[in-house]
Amino acid sequence: MRLTITRTSVEAFLLWLIYALSLGYATEYARDTVSARHWIALAIFGLLALFTVFTFRRYRTGLLQIARGAWPLWTYFLLLCSTILVFHRETFSFELIGYMVVSGFGFVYLAHCMSQNEALLVSWIKVNAVVAVVLLPTILVGMAGIDVFMGIPIVVKSFYASYTGIRATGGALELAETLGTQMAIAIPCAWCMYRRSGHWSYLLVFSAAVFGLVVSQSRGAYAAIYVALAISYLATRISPRPSIKLASIVGLIVAPYLAMDLMSQVDFLANWLRLDLGMSGREGGWEFASELVASEPFVGHGFQQSSELTVIYDTVLHRMGFRAAGASFHNTFISKAVDSGLIVAFSYVMLFVVPILRDRELHPDPVRVCIRTVSVVVLVSALFKDMNIGGVRSIALSTTIFLGLANVLGGRDRLLRRQSSARVTRPEYRDEVVIDAPREVVTA
Repeated sequence: MRLTITRTSVEAFLLWLIYALSLGYATEYARDTVSARHWIALAIFGLLALFTVFTFRRYRTGLLQIARGAWPLWTYFLLLCSTILVFHRETFSFELIGYMVVSGFGFVYLAHCMSQNEALLVSWIKVNAVVAVVLLPTILVGMAGIDVFMGIPIVVKSFYASYTGIRATGGALELAETLGTQMAIAIPCAWCMYRRSGHWSYLLVFSAAVFGLVVSQSRGAYAAIYVALAISYLATRISPRPSIKLASIVGLIVAPYLAMDLMSQVDFLANWLRLDLGMSGREGGWEFASELVASEPFVGHGFQQSSELTVIYDTVLHRMGFRAAGASFHNTFISKAVDSGLIVAFSYVMLFVVPILRDRELHPDPVRVCIRTVSVVVLVSALFKDMNIGGVRSIALSTTIFLGLANVLGGRDRLLRRQSSARVTRPEYRDEVVIDAPREVVTA
């Protein structure tokens, strides 16, 4: 048997290795071991540099045009850096530089490479699906209430069993909510791979992802996959106009809150969604965050200061029902408004929304459907937890690349529409000319 190694297979291997390290960065073990996270981050940066050196000559064509289309990212960077350097220079750090490098690399360069090489793109979707099977043993261990497995710390939330009869778990990941979002991303990826290949093994991967999502008991992840699947279904049945799509997303997010009283009358839904807990204190945290934003509406309080402020005002937040000292405000966009002001926060919203709205073509291709679905998943998830573009956690990396893909492919569709319309020439209509027939001369 002859083993053939191609450039694409090497590129895919590097991507899988980067993703594996980013998944390790998101584990409970890495969170408890600060030095491990430092080494993992350095390894990821090194592999990203190696990937660039290995692939740049192959994919450099068209990169400048793609970079111009990434204006939401550059706008966000410009506003963020201006705010920090002018008003919060003391919060500037090399972490910010790394954050911007990974953001630009994933949103622009990796997305461009995958858009040029379908095999590489499919490989990326595959690794986002297979992660469900990789985490499955730790999920089962967490369900059993075991908090250490082969030396790996396992996140267990036994309190949730009083509602559902099942312990919630994050498996080897640092939070149950992290596992939920990871599985919400894995579900459309696994389904895409099944539709492309028709192989039954991907149905098992899909089942593992659904199982992991259910066991995480993350209500934010439930909301994300519900909205994303609904949008994918409606995409072929509603107008592709951006305003209609945005209104549909907002309506689907708001609908469950309007139906809260009705759902509370169904015991299964009331227990599984823990409706008696409301938003688990998020309302109090968001209310307090709005006061912080009101005090510094345009410049914020400094880069990544949300987590510091939750520690400083821990007592006040506890009285308001928010018990997450050291964390941000469980909403990416609110946290950005606290950190850098409303203008930067709005530009960050556009970074999530514009790529989704650019997708105006009703592509039946499973890959395009997958990209569309994951993009909506990360947008909705960002309303309930931090979904930072540019981080080195696996979820942050997936968010960056999938949104970048939606932006690149949506921009390409727009260019093709313009070129197509330019080729169509209007038919020429000539004025009808009536030529009088020669008169017959009659002579006597």
